[in-house]
Amino acid sequence: LTAAASAGLLVVGARGWGGFEGLAVGSVALRVAAMADCPVVTVPDEGRTGAGWDGTDADEVQLGFDAHAPAEAPAAFAFRAAQERGVPLRVVHAWALPPASPSAWMLTVLEEDRAMWEDQESQVVSDALRPWREDCPEVAVVPDVVLLNPAEALVRASERAGLLVIGRRTATRPTQLRLGPVAHAVLHHARCPVAVVP
Repeated sequence: LTAAASAGLLVVGARGWGGFEGLAVGSVALRVAAMADCPVVTVPDEGRTGAGWDGTDADEVQLGFDAHAPAEAPAAFAFRAAQERGVPLRVVHAWALPPASPSAWMLTVLEEDRAMWEDQESQVVSDALRPWREDCPEVAVVPDVVLLNPAEALVRASERAGLLVIGRRTATRPTQLRLGPVAHAVLHHARCPVAVVP
């Protein structure tokens, strides 16, 4: 954390030598990702990585993106990473059925309604991405709008990623510095390096 105070980027192994067998992410990586002043990239063990993390089969940068409350720093980081690597940027936006609709598990949701809601979400994503697309026109952007829990959507997407970028809220008090449930789940289960950007 002292090094992170003057760093532009900090890279840590997802798991060190200590800790418990079977843990995907160690306590040091979790604490640094939650508290560092700069972006932190956690790199998993080779056994946990997906096909494309080293650029051999599938190499794209992915961004976990909430189009209803877009975060500037993670999006800028992801666009820059895709631009520097010369790879596509997949923007993963998870969404849920509107609260007034029937449950996603009920058969009474009409396919037409679901398609209409998905189209609306896709338009929100497109509108939210416009400033970054204009700044980085050479980056091929692939919007990925999925009806899933955000953590599950990002973990699934990570299987074909070279890097997954997620945001982290910053806090005004040290006691508030912690990872949210989505970031925590992604760090534990992602199949590629994960960049946590405050």
